[in-house]
Amino acid sequence: MACAVQIPGLNRRPTVDDLEICRQIYNQLPSDDAQPPIREEHLQQLAELFVEHSAHKMFGIHLAHGHFNIEDGNVLVGEDNVEPLYRWTKPTATGSLDLDNLYGHTFVLTDEGFRPYEYLIGAPPSLADLGHDFLPRLAAFLQENNLTKVLALEVLMQPLPSTMSELILGNQGTIMLEPSRLKDASTSRRTGWAFTVINGTPRVHDSGTQQHIPNPKENGHITVNVRGKKIESFQQALDILEEYGYLS
Repeated sequence: MACAVQIPGLNRRPTVDDLEICRQIYNQLPSDDAQPPIREEHLQQLAELFVEHSAHKMFGIHLAHGHFNIEDGNVLVGEDNVEPLYRWTKPTATGSLDLDNLYGHTFVLTDEGFRPYEYLIGAPPSLADLGHDFLPRLAAFLQENNLTKVLALEVLMQPLPSTMSELILGNQGTIMLEPSRLKDASTSRRTGWAFTVINGTPRVHDSGTQQHIPNPKENGHITVNVRGKKIESFQQALDILEEYGYLS
């Protein structure tokens, strides 16, 4: 394995203690509208770093942020689906999880190194082609530019979608869908970036964009009032969005 740095949920099996640390990290994250804008020069420098180490093939950058408080004994876990394309993420009881089928999705740099604050169901990506000093150099970049609390390392969805829009379902989870499935897909804020090579030059990728849907009545993005309904599955989440008029 090219990566010598041990990161729970990436190249080391997570433990129950790791999941509790993940919960604590998530609960300390600011909302996305409290984060500063990301400078274009920083994104270009990150594109060059990712491409140099072949990291752009599996990783992108995410705006580090949270939406709600996760209770004790739970951790934020998501599941990707290709057809239809979606990501459904919700607080999940740690005791219900198979730690051998779980990997970190978004990682922030802490005093103990990179740590996930959200997990996904499945197997982690192979790091065989990753440049051996990518993670130390990324850590140094984030520290030097005061971005350790602003930007997170993200494992990209494969195949990489062009754009995904996120809605918040109260304190029960988040759902990401293609903008064409939503009635109002205008961008509130971009929260995810992927990188590519165009004519030999590293660039920010048009694909891999993640965005929030703006709330026309107040600052920030739309948080759906689920009115006490218990959401256990993606289909139930879709049914609520349909009922409340969010789907096209």
